[in-house]
Amino acid sequence: MKKDKKIALIIMFIVGLILMVAIEYDNNTTAEKIRNEREKIEARLEAVRAKDSIENKKD
Repeated sequence: MKKDKKIALIIMFIVGLILMVAIEYDNNTTAEKIRNEREKIEARLEAVRAKDSIENKKD
């Protein structure tokens, strides 16, 4: 009986570690996606500002 409890405890520990690693990976992936989207938006904003600046100089 003690051996079964020990095995169950080891399995729960391993599952817990796997879950922690998976959650950490998911958080890092989400943060990276957000960073990439922000960079794209900033690039588009710069392009729009440059275009507006050129149009304002023409007027």
